[in-house]
Amino acid sequence: MWKIRFSLGLAMPIALLILIMSPQLALAGLHTAPVPAVDELEILDPRVDPEGKPRAIVVPSPDGGQRVEIPPTIIVHKLYYTGNRCFQAPLLPGGPTILVVNHPRTNEQYYVDVQLLPGAPKVYYFHDCIAYDYGHQVTIIKFGLCGEPHVVVMSGQKWRSRLNNAATHVAKSSKEWVKRTGVPNVVEHVGRGMHDACMTTADRVHDIGERIVGPVGAALERLPLTSFFKGTPESQAEHLRAIEALTPNPANFGVGETIPTIR
Repeated sequence: MWKIRFSLGLAMPIALLILIMSPQLALAGLHTAPVPAVDELEILDPRVDPEGKPRAIVVPSPDGGQRVEIPPTIIVHKLYYTGNRCFQAPLLPGGPTILVVNHPRTNEQYYVDVQLLPGAPKVYYFHDCIAYDYGHQVTIIKFGLCGEPHVVVMSGQKWRSRLNNAATHVAKSSKEWVKRTGVPNVVEHVGRGMHDACMTTADRVHDIGERIVGPVGAALERLPLTSFFKGTPESQAEHLRAIEALTPNPANFGVGETIPTIR
């Protein structure tokens, strides 16, 4: 009994873990962001353009001349890294951008210079990277074990292919892990045991019913009162003959005649 309880208690949390490690969640490992995107990102716009777009300005250079600059937009990732997830970013101006982000392993703060496209990308958080997905193009900030992150730009098709491959690998590994744990065998064994227990219970109920009803029925047969109501075979035959004698035969009546009734 203790072993059965232990197996059932162990099977439930493992079954939940199997659901969590399904291919769909493996792809995203990604949950809907628990906070609005406006709280995930803080955007510091230099606002040098009335429309909020990057705009070139001329500033003095140290040698006494002039040079052209495009003031960058600053995006602060306030909640990276607090788990794998994705969220829809607000409309970003694009152009030169400085990402302020803490390293997911060392927690050291870095300022990453990157050139972003204008638009509202979908932002992905992973334990080793941040990705800005614009559909046809993805800008990725990758983190190593330590040191400064580096920027990678790839096509959206290649990025999604990598995600799908990762999901397939995780799903395959999950199935192999589940198989090695023997959980399917435990579930099958428990189910078979429950079926056998139900069938055995039905058999025992049938046996008990036979043991109870059999003697009671035999005892009732031996009671004088039972024979009084039931009657002997001879008395039952005589009773049937009397009923037939009182019942008129329709074949003895002609057309138009009526069958008399007993009143």
